[in-house]
Amino acid sequence: VDMVRKESNTELGRPLPVWLYQTSENVQSLEDAWQDKTVSNCCINAVGIDVRFMGVSPHLTAARLFGGLAAGTGLDFCIIGDFPEYPDQAGIRRAADVFRFAASHEREYGCFSSLAPIALVKPDRFSPPDAHEAYLGCFRALKERHVLFDVLHAEHLDEGLRHARSRLRAVLLPDLTRVEPKTGAMLAELRRAGTHLI
Repeated sequence: VDMVRKESNTELGRPLPVWLYQTSENVQSLEDAWQDKTVSNCCINAVGIDVRFMGVSPHLTAARLFGGLAAGTGLDFCIIGDFPEYPDQAGIRRAADVFRFAASHEREYGCFSSLAPIALVKPDRFSPPDAHEAYLGCFRALKERHVLFDVLHAEHLDEGLRHARSRLRAVLLPDLTRVEPKTGAMLAELRRAGTHLI
């Protein structure tokens, strides 16, 4: 496929706190790893499917939409219903502000090339249960320290490393317990060239 569609959403009953980096993680984990794919991340307005006519905080809507722009995708916003008739208009108004901003800065967005010196490896489905939590912790720490980084999938790591190897200074491998021999050889080569494997 050429495009993958993901969602930033909430649902009643999910454990708190709300994962504020859902949009940027959805986008980065695809766009950084696959050079031939783009991602459209749909920001769902509703608090949950059972309360579909009540929107999340307009601030969360803006954070999701701006997070997608900053990560390199376009805007994708969804309500269930008709825009003029939707009972909770606060999120729609905030989304309209973000769409206007994006339209007036169109030249600056959507054509990014990564300069990130760090790659964070997203665990695959065979990784230990704590690996995903460790990955999310690394993702959050890097975001909150404003450190540029790419996200590369463990199951697709050799292609991601091949594309980024000339600029990488560190590769973070949270609880990664196994890699394919070809990928292991590439990691060893990066280490010999001075890239830190953490």
